[in-house]
Amino acid sequence: MKKQYVVYVLCLILGFAGGALYFVKNKTASNSSANTYGEECPFSHINPLRCGDDQPEQVEYSVFKKELLEKLSLAKERGDLSEAALYFRDLNNGPTFYFNEQSEFAPMSLLKLPMMVAVYKYVENDPAQLEEKLRTPAVFGQNSQIMESSQTLAPDTEYTIDEIVYYMIVHSDNRAIDMLAQWLDTKGANHEVIRRTLSDLGIIGYEANLVDSKITVKQYASIFRILYNASYLNPLMSEKALNVLSQTEFKDGLVGRLPKNIKVAHKFGVRAYNQGEQQLHDCGIVYFEPSPYMICIMTRGDNYAALSEYIQQSSKQVFEEVKQRTQ
Repeated sequence: MKKQYVVYVLCLILGFAGGALYFVKNKTASNSSANTYGEECPFSHINPLRCGDDQPEQVEYSVFKKELLEKLSLAKERGDLSEAALYFRDLNNGPTFYFNEQSEFAPMSLLKLPMMVAVYKYVENDPAQLEEKLRTPAVFGQNSQIMESSQTLAPDTEYTIDEIVYYMIVHSDNRAIDMLAQWLDTKGANHEVIRRTLSDLGIIGYEANLVDSKITVKQYASIFRILYNASYLNPLMSEKALNVLSQTEFKDGLVGRLPKNIKVAHKFGVRAYNQGEQQLHDCGIVYFEPSPYMICIMTRGDNYAALSEYIQQSSKQVFEEVKQRTQ
């Protein structure tokens, strides 16, 4: 009986030791596999979890959301705008809040972002294609661009695909998106590449009319989350996309009232500038350390300056709230 008891105790000890060793071994392997890039993470725009960095949990924003809704009601009463929608997500494994997320808006230049994603997805396995050169036409067609770009593609000039993407995003150049659309159409008829990308991203159905398409803040914000998490493009292409977006020159939206040293990867869209109903949108990622966040604001009204002011002030108010929570 004594011998059996000793054997039993030894089995328990060995079983416990084996389990502990398995846990330590797998914990170490997990940490090792989480950071496949070594000590220095090569990414500065996508999710730090790609390099194994931990992120703290955050608390909800329900009270703050109520403040923003009260501000929107006052803006409507003053006639500053007729509608606005906002989507926010704390990227440190934090909460999300939004309002009027089902309201639909015209995407306009916002579609330049999925165009970039489509290009980067197409060349993902062969990035050297970004160095392919295209020659612009000797004479461009009539430019229906509402807000003039500070820089635009010159006629009868060669540019790489990479350079054209830069013009399209940073300067929101309509000539650039036309050139890329034509290039992608050589890879698949009937806008197949961009249609597939929009469908994959859950933005617009594959068979939808691209010209008359509508979009919501929740749909559009999802593109930035996909890029941040590198869940559609690979990490290198996601990093590249967000880096280009961080150089966007538009200052009448999210970045207008933020500190100059805060990096923001964003894309804006504007419709009917100085005529009739107007829409102004700006969406992106604010790289505030230690708590980066995603924000998308879409507006409509009859005064561009008032729409711009609303977006800038709302963006600043969100930034101050996030900043206060880190102190």
